[in-house]
Amino acid sequence: MIKLREMHFKHCEGYYSKNASACIFPCSISEMDKEDQMIEIYQKIIVWADLVVIATPIRWGNASSLYYQMVQRMNCVQNKVSLTRGILFEIELPHL
Repeated sequence: MIKLREMHFKHCEGYYSKNASACIFPCSISEMDKEDQMIEIYQKIIVWADLVVIATPIRWGNASSLYYQMVQRMNCVQNKVSLTRGILFEIELPHL
C-alpha cells in the first residue's frame, strides 16, 4: 500500500511541454533530487504491481491534489512508451 500523504515528491515541472523527449522514464526530477520519493512509487506501481487500486477523497467533484500530483509525474512513463514504440525498459545482456 502506498500512502501518498506519507511520501515526499515534487510537482511535475512540465518538461513535456518544452520537449517530448525531455519527459521520459525515469523522471529527471527523481534523477536530480535523491530526496524525491517518486521513484519508490514508480517501482511499486510500474515494476511490481499487476493491478493498481486507487482510493482518494473526492472534494468538489475532484480527486485529491496528491493524486493529481502523482498522476502528472506518471506522464513520463507514457511518454517513454510512446517515444520508444512500447518499450519501457531495455535489458542489456552481457556480451558473450
